[in-house]
Amino acid sequence: MPRRNPCKHLAVVLALGLAGVACKPDPVATAAKAQARMLETLRTKALAGDATSQYTLALAHRMGQFGADRDDATAVSWFRRAADQNHTGAQYSLGLCYDLGRGVAANATESAWWYHTAATNGHAQAQYNWAVNLFNGLGVPKDEAQAQRWFLKAAEGGVAAAQFNVGVSFAMGRGVSQDDTEAARWFKKAAEQNHAAAQYSMGVAFANGRGVDRDDAQAIHWYRKAADNQVAQAQFNLGVRYDRGDGVGADPALSVYWYRKAAEQSLATAQYNLGMCYDTGHGVPVDRVEALAWFTLAGADDPDAARRRDELERVLTGEEVESGRARSRVLAALIQARRRAQQPPRP
Repeated sequence: MPRRNPCKHLAVVLALGLAGVACKPDPVATAAKAQARMLETLRTKALAGDATSQYTLALAHRMGQFGADRDDATAVSWFRRAADQNHTGAQYSLGLCYDLGRGVAANATESAWWYHTAATNGHAQAQYNWAVNLFNGLGVPKDEAQAQRWFLKAAEGGVAAAQFNVGVSFAMGRGVSQDDTEAARWFKKAAEQNHAAAQYSMGVAFANGRGVDRDDAQAIHWYRKAADNQVAQAQFNLGVRYDRGDGVGADPALSVYWYRKAAEQSLATAQYNLGMCYDTGHGVPVDRVEALAWFTLAGADDPDAARRRDELERVLTGEEVESGRARSRVLAALIQARRRAQQPPRP
């Protein structure tokens, strides 16, 4: 039997192995090809007049999905084609484009017209936006009675902001008979959808027994949810609760924590209370310079803070006063920077 050439055998194995590596698909390239095929299919169906495909293609250009170029003007053209075929999502989106000036010049009248068209066709978010237009007279004559009717439709369709607005209407007797129970019912619906202002309103309702039985535990529960959603007044209310031991065990450190959260959102009463904590050593070590900084920030809006600022400036050294003022300027800059960072992105 002839002997096998081991070198030749090794060469064959290596060739096979390298061939296997060369044939391994590139996942990025594969995904790109799949997206390209999907986009082409969408475009073909859209050109053939399929409204759903036109709407989806518009969204693709709006968001830069499926490998489509992000192009607001192209998105508007496809939204319009679908909207003209009575696609409610496209009608709402076209209203939004005119509202925000995305892909077209902003036009309140056109925006209102498309919101109304989609609202009449049962689009819940469009019903809310149309109600806002009516309530504020944006692109249409102001009509609060009609606005209330559309807010209610949107609320019944599950739009949290509309549910909150209906709750406010019942709480204030605006366009309806004043009814705290109905107000609390609608606030709760919105709060359960994580609507921050509604969560705060539920806290107030339970704290004061308005439309619900008074319940400190529930008040704190909803204040905390609203506070976690950056509602400054809810953060302040929690600070007061922990400060006084009202419905919770007194906890000066937690009180300071929540006062600071609210103070950093420019709530003057929280800035004053935080200043008092530093002034008296309540929950933090005494620091008169830090106290002066917070009193200075609050002083423009809170007479008590302005008075205490002036009192401190009379007893502190000149160097301490200047340090407090400098610290106040630093805090003001930090608060402004945080506010800019928290601004929602453009839709």
